[in-house]
Amino acid sequence: MTKKLDKLRKNIDDIDKKLLELISNRGLLAKEIGLLKDDGVIYKPEREAQVITKLIKENKGHFQMIASQIFIKQLFQIAEH
Repeated sequence: MTKKLDKLRKNIDDIDKKLLELISNRGLLAKEIGLLKDDGVIYKPEREAQVITKLIKENKGHFQMIASQIFIKQLFQIAEH
């Protein structure tokens, strides 16, 4: 059991590293988009709603969508700063 547990934990650690990299890349892209906007407004609630709606439709995983929505909202708030 210990080997299997260690392997599963390693897999989670690997995924966490990838998620962190993806989140960082997303943040950079969001910041770049904000700089290109003429009005200077980075956060737009309607865009957030579009992203969340799209992800809800595409979600095929076991992760509950309420948690995903909270996560996406946090990403949008981070992009504001």
